[in-house]
Amino acid sequence: MPPFTRRRALRTAAGLTTGLAAALAGCGAESRDSPTPTVAARPGKPNADASPPTYRLRAAAPDPLVWLRDETTEDGGATPENHRNYLLVDSRSRADRVEFAAVDGRDGARRFIDETDFSSESVWVEGFSVPECYRRELCYVAWSRDEIETSYARQLRPYDAACSADAEDAAAVLIRLPAALDHEQLRGYGSSVSSGECHVPERLRNGSETASTEADR
Repeated sequence: MPPFTRRRALRTAAGLTTGLAAALAGCGAESRDSPTPTVAARPGKPNADASPPTYRLRAAAPDPLVWLRDETTEDGGATPENHRNYLLVDSRSRADRVEFAAVDGRDGARRFIDETDFSSESVWVEGFSVPECYRRELCYVAWSRDEIETSYARQLRPYDAACSADAEDAAAVLIRLPAALDHEQLRGYGSSVSSGECHVPERLRNGSETASTEADR
């Protein structure tokens, strides 16, 4: 099918519904590194941030873009942890095992990991597939000692972005959390996706501004 633009996407993509984020995998990269104050979230998730530092990878690739090297195998492939669609990087030794696919933005993703202070920060990595004509905007991340939750809004890419209605890209999002979490204590995670603009709960709105570079829009 020939590429088409946002106008055709608008006509063909009505009726998008809420879904769950899935699949680590990624040619574009995006970084957003403008920390904002941590604010209160709902009970059970005492911390949340509507604009955390992030880095994104995106590519038309079926394989994972980010994985944790398995040091028990000769080829150093992905560990079973990678197939759970998320990864918590909580230490320097664990960061040294993070591998990236050979796609645009991998060097920036590595720097994002390397610049994390694991004495007071962690990096949450999760992935999903996204239709070529769309992108996902992170609305907020909330966390506790043993649980992490994210929320995204699925939005159209710019009107001049060539895309195909039946094609999908793979993406990985790295989110820096201002907390020294422990992957061994993590018991659950969740992620939701809505259509259109972000609907950030009132409790997360702090009026702060963020700067971003968005190569995948």
